[in-house]
Amino acid sequence: MLRGPLSADFERLRAVTNAYHRGRKFEQLLERLFQQAHLRVDRDAGIAAPRQTDLVARYGDVWYLIEAKWQNAPADVDV
Repeated sequence: MLRGPLSADFERLRAVTNAYHRGRKFEQLLERLFQQAHLRVDRDAGIAAPRQTDLVARYGDVWYLIEAKWQNAPADVDV
């Protein structure tokens, strides 16, 4: 189990009832997580246009396109 500030922030997100606000806060938490792992992170990146991309994280030549979703069911590419 994770411990520390990010873990506590994630647990607090459960109490946010507004889905939009919870989603934005979840994106911010993911951004901090990747930054702590020493990746460079850009928010609201248009790099994958026309698809929506919430975050782009990169480490050297490796790029990750991240779409953050807060939902109970597993997500697939159609989500």
